[in-house]
Amino acid sequence: MELSNAEASALRAAVVDVLHQHTALVDQLMAEESLSLELEREPWWVAIDGDRVSWGLRVVLTPAPGQRACEGGWPAPASQGFAAALEQLHGQP
Repeated sequence: MELSNAEASALRAAVVDVLHQHTALVDQLMAEESLSLELEREPWWVAIDGDRVSWGLRVVLTPAPGQRACEGGWPAPASQGFAAALEQLHGQP
C-alpha cells in the first residue's frame, strides 16, 4: 500500500505504541499464554496477536468519507520486520 506522509507517521506512532504495551505486559505472561492487543488511533486500527516472543500484526486504515481505505496483515516473523522498518522511518514516508 502507498501511504501519505501523515498516514505513514500515524501508522508508525500507533504500531510503536501497541508494541510498547506488549513489552510492558510480556513479563506478566507465562510461556504458554497468548495475548491480543488492539489500538485505535484515527485513522488507524492496529492489532497484534501472539505470545511473549512472536506476534502477528494487522492494520486497517479507516479514512474520512470519500477517501480510500486499506487493510493489511503480516504473520510472525514478518510482523517484527515490518514494525522494525516502521520504527526507522522517523517521520519519513
